[in-house]
Amino acid sequence: MGITLRGLVAILIFLFGFQLDAKAETETKLRLGNDLLLEKYSHLIDGKRVGLITNQTGVNSEGKRMIDVLHEYPSAELAAIYAPEHGVDGKAKAGEYVESYIDPTLSLPVFSLYGKTRMPTDDMLEGIDVLLFDIQDIGARTYTYISTLNYSMIAAQKKRVPLVVLDRPNPLGGEIVDGPVLEDPYKSFVGIDTLPMAHGMTVGELAQFFNRSIGTELIVVPMEGYSRTMLFQDTGLPWIPTSPNIPDLKSVMGYMATGLGEGTGIVQRDKFSWIGGKGVPSNRYAELLNSAGLPGVHFIPEDMGDQGGVRIEVTDPYTFNPAKSGIYALAYAQQLTRFEVPTSGKTTVMFDKIMGTNKIGQYLKQGLSPQQIEASYAQALIDFKEEREKYLIYPSEPSAPQVQKVILDGGVVRDKKSYVPIQTVLTQLGYTVEYDPASRKISAIKPDKKVVFDESYNPMPVWVNGVLIPADIDPFMEKGIAYMPARFVPWLEKSKQQTVGNVVQITTADLEIQVKLPRPPAPQPKPKAIKPTAGKVAYLTFDDGPSGLTGQVLDILKEHQVKATFFVIGKNIKGHEQQLKRMNAEGHVVAGHTFSHNYNKIYHNVEGFFQDLNEGNKTIERVIGVKPAFFRFPGGSNNSVSKNAQDPNLYGKNQWVMNDIVKESMKRGLTYFDWNVSLGDASPTGYTPESALQRVKEGAKNKKEVVVLSHDTATKLNTVKALPSIIQLLKDEGFTFRTLDTGVEGFTFLK
Repeated sequence: MGITLRGLVAILIFLFGFQLDAKAETETKLRLGNDLLLEKYSHLIDGKRVGLITNQTGVNSEGKRMIDVLHEYPSAELAAIYAPEHGVDGKAKAGEYVESYIDPTLSLPVFSLYGKTRMPTDDMLEGIDVLLFDIQDIGARTYTYISTLNYSMIAAQKKRVPLVVLDRPNPLGGEIVDGPVLEDPYKSFVGIDTLPMAHGMTVGELAQFFNRSIGTELIVVPMEGYSRTMLFQDTGLPWIPTSPNIPDLKSVMGYMATGLGEGTGIVQRDKFSWIGGKGVPSNRYAELLNSAGLPGVHFIPEDMGDQGGVRIEVTDPYTFNPAKSGIYALAYAQQLTRFEVPTSGKTTVMFDKIMGTNKIGQYLKQGLSPQQIEASYAQALIDFKEEREKYLIYPSEPSAPQVQKVILDGGVVRDKKSYVPIQTVLTQLGYTVEYDPASRKISAIKPDKKVVFDESYNPMPVWVNGVLIPADIDPFMEKGIAYMPARFVPWLEKSKQQTVGNVVQITTADLEIQVKLPRPPAPQPKPKAIKPTAGKVAYLTFDDGPSGLTGQVLDILKEHQVKATFFVIGKNIKGHEQQLKRMNAEGHVVAGHTFSHNYNKIYHNVEGFFQDLNEGNKTIERVIGVKPAFFRFPGGSNNSVSKNAQDPNLYGKNQWVMNDIVKESMKRGLTYFDWNVSLGDASPTGYTPESALQRVKEGAKNKKEVVVLSHDTATKLNTVKALPSIIQLLKDEGFTFRTLDTGVEGFTFLK
């Protein structure tokens, strides 16, 4: 019995569509936070008046200004623009006063945060529902854009306006952390917090660090495809000059290496590519610096007018340490010239503000070597690195190359050997598969290979590039489907093949194909040596996904053989369909969490809530074929945000829309769940893996049944880090794990 042409076409159409989904799922191109705002995080701004803190660097990966993107976006209103030092176009000189004005094209106010005020005033924030920050930083503590971020967070907290950071790369990467750590008495606009000279953090990570002492409602929209080892040149993005003296990456690299000598007479030239001063012997200066063994840099002696100095040539940007190089350059210049070191008195001199301490000036006066100066702040650096771990978003190591995973049905077992469908597997491996009804031959073709199966015989003979292969490779036809032995794939393609349980795994450098075989009869369960305490049940729940971290969550649950309940947002499903399918396939429960998660929309009135919930549930059902049996309210059924969102024409001071929504849920026979234990991973003040574990430990104490609230979004890496320990803790306390169902009672805040 042969393959019909219609059947083959149907198979190929299915596979082509599957491949498109897989490609979208595994593409690893770097995407900025602003690229993802409208695609995955539009609920943060939908229906709101938006204030945008930005300048000429605030463009997406396609080069379009976020000012224009937001101005054209129909679901939100760009109401005001806020500009840092150098102005919204980045052309004002360093330290130059910048005026506020009305943009003549957009008719929008452009408020200067480097003029009469450096912090947004209440008047500037009047009528603003949410603030966005989208500015490219250069990785140095003294660069004032991060100070503007800090001040804006303080203003947002006072005004109770959420602040959203659209994250961007640190152009120096996330691994170089060096230089003196700022001390509290020396905080200023060129040193806003207790950071070292080179902090190795993105603006999103810095915002989380700042927020430990500010407490604003902060949301970071993280990048996708970014790791700490990446420098800006690895992103594939064009560099946009961040200020007049930082026109290119060469200036970014040289900023800290040449620009630390404020007030000493040791100065930078040529946009941070040269350092020197009067009386500096260029050759001797270069000799000292080159002999110090500073990584990734070479110093070339060069006089500039009546000044001697060196031009820096970065030979390896991945090992070059600009902050360390800057300290060494100053110390050696002091040894050669004994320049006058500025000293703070009643007022703090700029030199000490730049250093973040007065100690470096004292050490230079004492003639300490650069190595001695470096040793003086080594412990402070260690302490900072330990503290900053709590606020990092991106992995410390580069992510392993992403392997596209494709799960297929249709494998069979014959004579204890595993066989896989020819068309589906070879198509995934890049072959074009065709069937000729006249000759009854199946051809699989790649540029360098042609495989022919002759369906006229059973088992089918096989030719590879015209050569008949050994007869022990025994493809066959069954019910119109052509099969080949799984062990034939490594013979054809560079790959590994193994059968694990009821799954054939075929793995190449960038592809893992899993072909399901019929399940063998389930073995009889063995009695457990230790039975958990009767009645102690834990329901792990994850809100807001799916996200870029969902795969890691599922891997951990699989490793620990635990099932969970995922309350997913409908609009977040696009691009994450495979994760949703995996949840369902691996026995987890997928439930509703509305489509938009937009509080202003869903809690405006009763009908609006159920329309949004139904839209989200339909999206889930389209992907996994199962309609959610229950849901969770965004923020919980007792959330206070709904009081601000409810329709004032329907609800007065002593009325609450949530009471009506809960009653309507009961009328419609809908079940919802809140929780009685939380990781605290939605706290605006941040959290750590340790604090999350402690919250669960305290929350589960003396309880026999717990519903544990956690979140599945791209910013919740600490939740992923804490999850194995949380699972083990609950197991040690005698809990078994189950998924929620409509029969579970007692976990609702409102009735």
